[in-house]
Amino acid sequence: MERQLSFFCSPSKSFPSFVIPVFSVPGENSFCVQELGLNGRIVEFKRFNPDHFHSVAALAPALNRTVGDAGISAFWLEEGTVFVGTLDELRMQLDQLNEVELPPFVAVEVMTLVGDAVRLSKVADTAAQLLSGRSAIDYRGRAIERSRLVKSLATRADIAPTPEREKSIDAVIAELQNPMKSEDWFHLWYTSWKKFENDTRLFHIAKWRAVEFQNDLFVPYIITSIIVGEYSQEAKAVATKWLLNADLSASSWGHVWQAVQGSNRERNVTLEDMAVLHLDKQADNSRYSEISYTWCSIWLKLWKLNDYRSSLESSARTVSERSKRFSEPYIRTVLNLLIDNASSQSWSESSIRFWLRTPKSNTIWVETYLNHSRKFNDKKIQMAGIHWLYRLGAGMNSWHDLWKHCSKIIKTSESVEISTLWLFRARKDLSSWPDVFDETLNLLGGSPTPLLIRAAKNWVSFHRGQKRNPLIERVAKAEAQSPSP
Repeated sequence: MERQLSFFCSPSKSFPSFVIPVFSVPGENSFCVQELGLNGRIVEFKRFNPDHFHSVAALAPALNRTVGDAGISAFWLEEGTVFVGTLDELRMQLDQLNEVELPPFVAVEVMTLVGDAVRLSKVADTAAQLLSGRSAIDYRGRAIERSRLVKSLATRADIAPTPEREKSIDAVIAELQNPMKSEDWFHLWYTSWKKFENDTRLFHIAKWRAVEFQNDLFVPYIITSIIVGEYSQEAKAVATKWLLNADLSASSWGHVWQAVQGSNRERNVTLEDMAVLHLDKQADNSRYSEISYTWCSIWLKLWKLNDYRSSLESSARTVSERSKRFSEPYIRTVLNLLIDNASSQSWSESSIRFWLRTPKSNTIWVETYLNHSRKFNDKKIQMAGIHWLYRLGAGMNSWHDLWKHCSKIIKTSESVEISTLWLFRARKDLSSWPDVFDETLNLLGGSPTPLLIRAAKNWVSFHRGQKRNPLIERVAKAEAQSPSP
């Protein structure tokens, strides 16, 4: 079944940045995103809830895709401008940009995809200057290593597998024992691991690789691939050995720890102690990046054990003091828990209060606002909520909840003005759209304004008879009975 590119989403409202292409099936009120294989082609489409993301204000080209087609990638350059295409097409468009004019860390991402080693080295140096000490050295090294991986995968993009390219398991095992670049080894092993359904020989050669090449960039990915399934216990032993010797400051350490201990009911005090140190090191480096979901998952698992709470509070406080932005899992998992904890209530409450004063284009900001704004009774936070309603939430059903909340502290006329503007700029496929329309009409005493009539007509036109709503259709045919707000 073909999917149609509908719009773009971003985790934040900041640009330039890479964004998510969102697809839909014509005539259906649901959305999906593509999952790409290592060759850049679409493996499957997965259901997607855009409420958790910022909707990018740019028109999507008329592109249709189905499983097996080359995937679509997108880069949001500026307001109204999004580069769109296959990886090769996007790479050519990005190659025309002046990397010096991009924010340093964005420039690293762009040059990584472009694959220009000279330009990447320069922007990685620029970005590293914003860090300090070992973090700067590590960052530059990781940027260069990742570029090699992307370049390797790029050569395989848009190449559909053919019978003559397919190898037997015996040929794969033989080839994996020959010298080759680490990214090529991982690609061959991973695609074969999927193709031959967890073959025993592939497991043992992966185990050998993880032991003999401890510092290989791809070993964590190998470990997390083999740790699920029939080889779980043996793989966890390999992973544990790797964890005891790997760099605690690397984010990949946390991914492997989570794979080993995340659902493990048996405690390993040594690994728990090391995880606390890992969280501390990651917190120290949180100044220029968001705390990850994995960090928060490890933190929560350790918190539930009760033995490390003082250290965990300390690492969380470090994040709150150093990080320029809080991630959704950090707010949801860490701060919302600590705000009810006596020893950390003061600073965690202060962190949330400060964070709420600047509107964010995601659902967690709205949820946190609704949960805490009344308790804080902060005028700046109240104004942030009203500003959010005017400017953001065009692609979010949670806009409705915040509007109802803020309508209690503003005049009815302003509430109507805000909701009417939203009805024009919001996506007409949102399930909350008819509810906001209905409640706005009630605030007007049932007499629609000219703007509300136009909004109703837009909604009816958008759905073209595919979705019926008698109230909206009736208003769309009505004559204006009062001046517009």
